[in-house]
Amino acid sequence: MLERSGGRVMRNLTPTAFLAPTANAPQRTFLGDRLAGRYLLIEPLGKGSASRVFLARDERTNAHVAVKVIPPYGTSPFATRERFDAEVAVGCGVSHANVARILDAGLSVWGEPYMVTEALMGETLGDRLHEVGRLHEREGLTIAREAARGLVAIHRSGYVHRDVKADNLFLCDVPRHGVALKVIDFGFCTRVETPEPHEIRQVLGTLEYIAPEQALAETVDARVDVYSLGVLLFRCVTGELPFDAAEKRGVLTHHLTSPLPPPSWLVDGLDPAIDMLVRSATRKNPANRYGDMQALLDDLDAALAGRPVLGAPVVVTPDGYEPTTEKGRAALETLREEV
Repeated sequence: MLERSGGRVMRNLTPTAFLAPTANAPQRTFLGDRLAGRYLLIEPLGKGSASRVFLARDERTNAHVAVKVIPPYGTSPFATRERFDAEVAVGCGVSHANVARILDAGLSVWGEPYMVTEALMGETLGDRLHEVGRLHEREGLTIAREAARGLVAIHRSGYVHRDVKADNLFLCDVPRHGVALKVIDFGFCTRVETPEPHEIRQVLGTLEYIAPEQALAETVDARVDVYSLGVLLFRCVTGELPFDAAEKRGVLTHHLTSPLPPPSWLVDGLDPAIDMLVRSATRKNPANRYGDMQALLDDLDAALAGRPVLGAPVVVTPDGYEPTTEKGRAALETLREEV
């Protein structure tokens, strides 16, 4: 991991402090830009549909940082800005070793929102899994535990991540300490205490990991992240995602209606505790899952220590997701008819 430029007090930036992007600003490379008079953009690191990420040097501290910029062109800029604001709020408000830190945020002279994060050296868990296929069960459990620790901190701050997946877990190379994991990308985070009205709620998340209530754009809480982390543990120890279909609609239908197969069906000799962990995390009815991320973390700790895993009791039978809105009921019925 490169040196942090931490220790500074964040500037008081709120969503209402941001100006609207300049709609007619020309597209440009950004390289060589100096943001806030100190962050010199020196190398592109990545590009998404709504943002660009650069390696930068903080000229006040001579530390390397990463800078994410939202250009003023592209689709749905204001929806993007809402997600940007949520990302800044979580990254600035959560201080935990397993959560990536946002060090600063502001506007460029062109009116583009940007955020400054610690620069991480390593690879995403997604990259690792593409390279090696599946992980040894202890490594998979350890990664799930470290992710759960970061997610507990995010949940305690009042947010739900809503996009827990392999590509949003970063494995940092730390000299003399092996690998440390950080939860990244808070753009889909939402506050639990102030859910959006269903009429304007969007389906956000990644299809291969999505919980039933999230897939139907219904009210969510920390248990959607529990579900996604259960799917992730399945992938870590088997090398496969639980549901594979020719069309995305088929994957969605499976998440809404089909139990995950036990990981031991795919890997001989797998610790039975992993089957219990995955099953308890990914039940369709949220009431039948672990009640919160801490409960899942406790069982991950137990599995790694060789203690009995408690799992989560089934309190609603049969296990299945029952939509809570008319739109959700109609959508689920349509999917069932097409199976």
